[in-house]
Amino acid sequence: MGTVLEIRDRVALVSTEAKGACHSCSARGVCHLGGSKTMVAETWNTLGAQVGDTVRISLGSRSVLGAAFLLYMVPLLFFLGGLILGQTLTSGQTWGVILGFLCMVASYVGIRFLDRRLSRAEKFRPEIVEIVARESPKASVDKGGSAGKEGI
Repeated sequence: MGTVLEIRDRVALVSTEAKGACHSCSARGVCHLGGSKTMVAETWNTLGAQVGDTVRISLGSRSVLGAAFLLYMVPLLFFLGGLILGQTLTSGQTWGVILGFLCMVASYVGIRFLDRRLSRAEKFRPEIVEIVARESPKASVDKGGSAGKEGI
């Protein structure tokens, strides 16, 4: 679950906390949110959530499996390909390992550049699946009113 911070057209920026958002996630053992306790995610706002609403977000299992394959299996396959190629070309294990690591690093660089394109893809963006609690209109008026008075 998270809190809607901002609305941009059909997209909502949702702030989530690791302890609440990760409790039921299948990738909770490997994802550390960059060492931070909070993360801001761009999500599809298909339910019309507003700023301040508490929402539940979800990412399709197909997208999670695709991303996991890209992050874990592709570098492994590049390493093995480089290892086999290096051993075949040089008939030495040392050069095979070195070429394997170079290919693995190249795959991570490629994934990094691909990440920028995939992050804009619709299928890799989480979606708001439930509005758990709406922010009351009175609370948003009080927030706006007190913020205006402080600036005077």
